[in-house]
Amino acid sequence: MNTEQALPSEVLNKPFTLDNSNQHNTESNETAGSNSFWTHGYSVAGLGLLLPEGVVGEVFDSLPLCRLPNTSEWLHGMASQRGNVVPIFDLAKIFGLKLTPELSNQDQMIRKYFLIGQREKTLGILIDEMPTRIFLGDEERLSSTPPLPAILQPFVNACYQAEHRIWVDWDVDNFFLTVGDQV
Repeated sequence: MNTEQALPSEVLNKPFTLDNSNQHNTESNETAGSNSFWTHGYSVAGLGLLLPEGVVGEVFDSLPLCRLPNTSEWLHGMASQRGNVVPIFDLAKIFGLKLTPELSNQDQMIRKYFLIGQREKTLGILIDEMPTRIFLGDEERLSSTPPLPAILQPFVNACYQAEHRIWVDWDVDNFFLTVGDQV
């Protein structure tokens, strides 16, 4: 280990190179050649949904919310986040899914706000639990689409079964463009 110290001006003028020699390999040799990948998923009324690759998300316990009169019940409201007005959707209501008793606490749902996207492309959804990191591969991919809400089916890219749950890889952008036309 190099313990020599350098002046900040010397360090700032040198090109930066990343040393990958100590990088941990989280992929096993058996999956190195397959279509395995790490992704993030979140739960809505027990249904697992995958966050698209490269999309960022932020979880909040609460947000100041403005409910809009004369809109569908699945439009939970609008929130201001960092100066952007963000629509908050209740996917459980859009999908027609019931919230299960194990997700409730004395009939009081403890749901969180999950904002996905950035700046003017941010939208919010209500989730049941914290997002989780999932490892998926060809072994978990389902050969046929399981029964899913009809409104979701046209936007499904693939389905996986892992960690005792169905995970849906879906076209989030086109789904919300279609739903947004109904508001």
